[in-house]
Amino acid sequence: MKAPLKKQSTRPAPATAAAASPVPDRIVLTYKTQLRLTRRQYRAFEAILEQQRLLYNAALEERIGAYDKAGLTITEAQQSKSLTVIRSEDPAFARVQRRIRARSR
Repeated sequence: MKAPLKKQSTRPAPATAAAASPVPDRIVLTYKTQLRLTRRQYRAFEAILEQQRLLYNAALEERIGAYDKAGLTITEAQQSKSLTVIRSEDPAFARVQRRIRARSR
């Protein structure tokens, strides 16, 4: 039988330990910055966002339609394969990035 895990303390470390520790006592989790785009960059950024919106909505519609009509669940892998076909047929979607952001799990 395994011993129960010891609960870690949520109390702050003493000042002497914090000074000796290489780990900072405050970690910044996010950082906001304002983009200063030129008109050309702004138009390009808008085009990317619009294309991503259309792609996301089409994928969502495909999943909902498959479930409503046949009770099927479409996996991410299946949609990725269909996107590969779309990329090869449509030059506008050939520029779509495969991953926009890392999945958070």
